[in-house]
Amino acid sequence: MKLIRLSLFVSSLLLLGCPGIFGDIDLEFQEPDTSGVNQDEPDAEADAEADAEADAESDPDVAEDVAEDVEEDVREEELWQLEFDPQIDTHNPVGVEFSVSLRVVDQTLDLVGEEVTLSLNQHSFADGSTEVTGTVLTTEGVQRVEFPDLLIYTPDDGYRLTAGGPGFEDVESLPFEMRCNSTDVDFHFGDGSSSSPYGICTIDDLYRLNDAEAGQHYVLVRPLELEEPHTPIGPGFGAILDGNELSISGIEISSSEEAVGFFSTIVEGGEVRNLHLEVLSLEVDSPIENGSYGGLAGQSSGVIEGCTAEVQINVEEGRVGGLVGFSNGSIGDSSTSGTVIGGRHTGGLVGESNVTISDSHSTADVSRTDVASVESPSLGGLVGFSRANLERSWSSGEVTSERAAHVGGLLGECRPAQGQISVVDSSSTSQVVATSERCGGLIGSSRCAVERSHATGDVTCDGQIAGGLIGTTDRRIVESHATGAVTIVCDEGCDETVAGGLVGVSQRDDDSFNPAGQLQIRSSSAEGTVSGARVSGGLVGVLGRPGDNPDFDILWCFSSGDVSGRLVAGGLAGRVSEFSRIEQSYTTSAVTVDASGTAGGVTGVSLNDDLFGAEIRTTYAASSVSCVDEGCTLQPLVGEGYRQGDVIDTYWDTDLAPGLGSPPGGLPTADFEDKESFAGPWDFDQVWIIPPEGEMDAPRRPRLRWENDEWAPD
Repeated sequence: MKLIRLSLFVSSLLLLGCPGIFGDIDLEFQEPDTSGVNQDEPDAEADAEADAEADAESDPDVAEDVAEDVEEDVREEELWQLEFDPQIDTHNPVGVEFSVSLRVVDQTLDLVGEEVTLSLNQHSFADGSTEVTGTVLTTEGVQRVEFPDLLIYTPDDGYRLTAGGPGFEDVESLPFEMRCNSTDVDFHFGDGSSSSPYGICTIDDLYRLNDAEAGQHYVLVRPLELEEPHTPIGPGFGAILDGNELSISGIEISSSEEAVGFFSTIVEGGEVRNLHLEVLSLEVDSPIENGSYGGLAGQSSGVIEGCTAEVQINVEEGRVGGLVGFSNGSIGDSSTSGTVIGGRHTGGLVGESNVTISDSHSTADVSRTDVASVESPSLGGLVGFSRANLERSWSSGEVTSERAAHVGGLLGECRPAQGQISVVDSSSTSQVVATSERCGGLIGSSRCAVERSHATGDVTCDGQIAGGLIGTTDRRIVESHATGAVTIVCDEGCDETVAGGLVGVSQRDDDSFNPAGQLQIRSSSAEGTVSGARVSGGLVGVLGRPGDNPDFDILWCFSSGDVSGRLVAGGLAGRVSEFSRIEQSYTTSAVTVDASGTAGGVTGVSLNDDLFGAEIRTTYAASSVSCVDEGCTLQPLVGEGYRQGDVIDTYWDTDLAPGLGSPPGGLPTADFEDKESFAGPWDFDQVWIIPPEGEMDAPRRPRLRWENDEWAPD
């Protein structure tokens, strides 16, 4: 089989006076088998023609067809004489840009309109495809196929271009590679503009970022592996770096500065995008409480977008994050993995944040050792301490602490400097195990609204307050859920411990006036078990604070996990303060209390004064209520503080709580399947539904329509 080798010339680039960054490309063409031609025998073609002539003489009717076949064979052979001549036009920041022209050498053949396909063996062209098709046209009297302005993403080595068309099999180029030539100039190409950024080809190029000027643009051209300990780039990086989705690996940092990371500080106006840091190790000698330590940057007031960091960080004090220690700039679409051990405020992504974080996550394990010199430390799977919004973000690493004030699976503490902030569409699957004042599956201590967020990890807290979603909050919670078990571990000093399946304590944090209905837990749920605390609730441990202003409401919520308390336990709430309200909610939690304690199907204790008490309306409890030993106070609805005028249109299952008293609203289990059993303002058109048969196991008690989209009204 005959082989034909053509050489492809690649034009040199004279960028900044440097030689081209591409070498020559060779194409190796393999002549295919063609109809009527035996490629293995040198005389096969001649023999075939002789046979054809003989056939034509014996049968004149086929002579014309034979002549056409021979012409077609010649046409197929002539097609091998195409010129495949890519010319490198420019170096694009995100790949290789070039044009290819294939010229028909034998212009006596009319191939206009024929299609030729050019394909890549790896990666893709700019539009995401792996091949392009062109048509043979006549240009200035020459038949050719033009493939202008092609762009290959990601400048790796080993590309092959393949051409194929009528009459010949695919032919493939030898691999061609991109390489950065050694040079004495600052950068191998580019002028620092947005359209032509400086290219970072080498480690020497990388460290020239120390001298980067504000507004200059840089692009990482190929992956880099550091062989020596890394000195943070800085002190202030104000340029724009595009990592081009490439990685820098082998990063070891040991420093005693106040801001330490791959960059010391990204200042306002600086941007780092699409950069991946792999195997980054960071240790700090003599860290300080106000220091900032992170994988990508110690501090950032700029923009971080599309960056990742695989880290091993161990810093005893300061603000410590897998990506950034202290962030005063935006972070989006970024993530971390590995291990983060920190000090004052510690997070898998950010230690302390003052500006919105969006579309980001961390799978890093986050922990903190007992450092007595640090006051009120916060620890979170994503962010330790936040003063800003968090949107569409999540965490999954383990969160553990020997001593901290606020520990959460996602955020340790959320507290705005001013105004209102929110956590929206975010989640955590992190397991939280901590010695802490406040522990939460999502947030340890929250002064921010939480909407459409959830936590699924278990929370085990050796401390005062724990919640499946939030430890303590004084803001609204909407369409949010927790499914993990909540456990208070307490051997001594347990008199003030509180636990809730969703929230440990929901109450105003000051004496300011709050209009009724503004502070709500709405359309939310808790399904995990709750145990170990002095006061325990299936949804909330303590709802509201004693006082003379409207306080928290529970609306359209449910709990289903078993609840046990040392002194007080309730299916929905452990203790409810006056001016608070539970409405259009339900619980199926089994409730248990220790000896001499108080338990109720809806709430263990309802506080009231001579005039006002907590209201419970259009709610039901399908709960067993029991005592670990004798001497308990047990009631099917309210364990202590029940006043008939405060409990309205509310029902309880007499089969599950027999002999516990006889407040109004007792129904046998079977009657819960009939909406006609519920008198008063029970809205079975918009709020409630009896699930259709086959939708769930019996008994089919009322459920909230939001629990299942298919149950929503027409």
